[in-house]
Amino acid sequence: MSDEQNIDQKHSFNPFPLAAWFSGALVLYFLSIGPLAYFNEKGIISDSTLGILGETFYAPIVWLTDESETVNQLVNDYVSLWK
Repeated sequence: MSDEQNIDQKHSFNPFPLAAWFSGALVLYFLSIGPLAYFNEKGIISDSTLGILGETFYAPIVWLTDESETVNQLVNDYVSLWK
């Protein structure tokens, strides 16, 4: 094996770790709704704070639940597990 081929192999880009990290972050983002609902139910997070988070941080999920009955049911079922 020549030195040029060896260098190319060492510096080749592997997108799998980046894709895995991004996918994991999206899953954790979605799953974080459950603990938020639990904290709100227990009074740790106020309704006003929950409203602000819903309008800002969780706006994409709120939009999806408004647009899709299936996603709405999925989110409601998941949140009910935490209450």
